[in-house]
Amino acid sequence: KFLWPELKNLFEKPSVKWDMPDLIDRLLYRQSVETARCLSENVLTSVHDANIGSIFGIGFPAWAGGAMQFIYGTGIDAFIARASQLADKYGPGFALTTKVKDAIRSHEPRY
Repeated sequence: KFLWPELKNLFEKPSVKWDMPDLIDRLLYRQSVETARCLSENVLTSVHDANIGSIFGIGFPAWAGGAMQFIYGTGIDAFIARASQLADKYGPGFALTTKVKDAIRSHEPRY
């Protein structure tokens, strides 16, 4: 198997400088926002289910412990602030409603 040789000519953009931290955050935050939304709508009923489901269901990186663990590891306030920045820059897919923020806070694990 091989890639079509003209693919590089059509899609390579050497003049584009990728903002890697933004790119990484866009992948992690979008999946986390969607997982938190599912928790707020009772599609998911526990943080454990959300973490396992995000890893095995949507391919969230296991090193983060799952989408909800990523949120809690980042810190709720820091996560909300960064999601808001991403929403301003890249669109409403990163926006957190009050209901989603409340779900994140109410399901925070207590150790």
